[in-house]
Amino acid sequence: MTTFRYPDHLVVAQIGDVPLTISELEFRKGIYVSVNPAKGTNDIFNELVENKIFINEAVQKGLLPTNAEIDEFLSIHKEKYKSDLGYRDGVDKLIQSWGISEDEYWQEYEWYNAYQIIVIDKVYKDVISEAEHKSELPITGTSDNSSEVMKKQELQKSYWHQYTMELKKQADVKVNNNFANELSLDPNKWYSS
Repeated sequence: MTTFRYPDHLVVAQIGDVPLTISELEFRKGIYVSVNPAKGTNDIFNELVENKIFINEAVQKGLLPTNAEIDEFLSIHKEKYKSDLGYRDGVDKLIQSWGISEDEYWQEYEWYNAYQIIVIDKVYKDVISEAEHKSELPITGTSDNSSEVMKKQELQKSYWHQYTMELKKQADVKVNNNFANELSLDPNKWYSS
């Protein structure tokens, strides 16, 4: 496994083998200025740490997204952009408020978004499948009625919540000394939606 290293002056924190760079934190803060200006820097930091925790899990499990998976995700969303006026309006407003081009939106923001979503989805499916295989969760069958499916989905949701909280509590997070007074990890709360 490769450890990613950036010069210390470019890194806010190291989460296991994955760095959280100053530019990532600033990028995310910039997004929230237009979407949710009340969100504080420490909340954003905790969300990004959670993303990096998932990337660490994906690395450990061999589940990082492929270029094909990211391209498929982007293709679906670009098609939605063409066909769904409400979606297009929302994207266009973001592009305008951020002062970026449409290409920058798709190649930078949405690529980053796709990567994060695919990582979480792959880790989630792997964790739930493994729990079902170990009989820690019941398997949802094709003959289950909607009530049984909903009950099993609630059990999966609860299992996933416990799993993610445990990941965060056990995470090896080292905050750069230059940011230690401003940023802190909250291991008892999950910040990402």
